[in-house]
Amino acid sequence: MTNEFKNVFISYGRRESLGFAARLHQQLKLAGDDVWFDKVNIPDGDDYAQRINHGIESAHNFVYIMAPRCMTSPIV
Repeated sequence: MTNEFKNVFISYGRRESLGFAARLHQQLKLAGDDVWFDKVNIPDGDDYAQRINHGIESAHNFVYIMAPRCMTSPIV
């Protein structure tokens, strides 16, 4: 894992918001932002929870995409 800080961490619910989160990620990248997005920043086989916690801790900004299912998630 790298200690490099990202400009933005995107948090979202996969079932409801993956498409929107992917488009947001793409638009932020096109605007020049260095973005943490799980579909890009978690290699297969890595500890998912550990990578997410590190991503949150090493981001200057946190974007939380709210959706009904996320509001009742014990993980969120």
